[in-house]
Amino acid sequence: MIKQVPPPIPPAPGPPPPPPPVNMNVRWVLWVLASTITPALPWLTYSGKSSDQGTSVFLLTALALILQLAASIAVSIGFCTRRFLGVGGIIGMTIVFMLASVAIGTAVWFAVCVGRVTLDFK
Repeated sequence: MIKQVPPPIPPAPGPPPPPPPVNMNVRWVLWVLASTITPALPWLTYSGKSSDQGTSVFLLTALALILQLAASIAVSIGFCTRRFLGVGGIIGMTIVFMLASVAIGTAVWFAVCVGRVTLDFK
C-alpha cells in the first residue's frame, strides 16, 4: 500500500507591500502657490489704462482656476496613493481640495482687488 502524502499547504499571503514613496512636499507647495499667487495675478497686472485690461483679467482668472484644478488633482493623487484609496477617493479628495483652493483664491482675489482700488484713489 502506497502512503499518500497530502500536498503541502501554501504559505499564507503576507501584508500588502508598502505604498511607493510619494513626495508630497512639491505637490503641497504648488497647491499653495496656485491657491494664493495665481488669483492675485489678474489685479497685479491691471493698469486700468487700456480697454483690453478686462480681457486680461478674465483670462488670468480662468488660468488661475485651471491651475488650481491641476494642483488639486496632483495633491489628491499623491494623498490617495499614500493611503491606498482608489479612484473614488481621488475624485472625492480632488473636489475637497478644489473647493478649499477656490475659497482661498476667492478671498485673495477680492483682497487684491480692494487693495488695487484703494491704491488707485490715492
